[in-house]
Amino acid sequence: MIDTYILALAARARRKHPELASRVGDALRLIEQARMQRQPDGSWTVPSQRGKEIYHVNGACECRDYRNAFAADTSVTTFAPNGWCKHRLAATTVDWAEHLEERHANEQALADDAIAQAQERVARALAELNAAIAHKQALTRRHADDLGLTTQAPAP
Repeated sequence: MIDTYILALAARARRKHPELASRVGDALRLIEQARMQRQPDGSWTVPSQRGKEIYHVNGACECRDYRNAFAADTSVTTFAPNGWCKHRLAATTVDWAEHLEERHANEQALADDAIAQAQERVARALAELNAAIAHKQALTRRHADDLGLTTQAPAP
């Protein structure tokens, strides 16, 4: 299911930020390569697409595109818009997809719990209703007997 969330998040990013479309595609390729690794502190190590370098991503990235996004040099032509390099996009997309998957699992567990509780309440209500019906039938038979309205089957 996480793949569904990843693709949905990528589609949303492309729709909301068309200037990032090619980087989103690159980020998806990085995710598909499955060589990204989450570190114990929650940061990521993300390999370059060519596999020559590994970047540490923890909100920021060590790559040139990320650094160029915040460079004072205005002649730089290659930079990640607003710091959204493919490495940061890949790490953030997986983080969000995992968050959404966990939230969905929690919501499903809550829904399953609610269904189980409702089924228990219905079962108890049915048992009480059946008991009330049986009691009412017993009272009706006794009342009919008291009034002499019941007939005995003739003995053979």
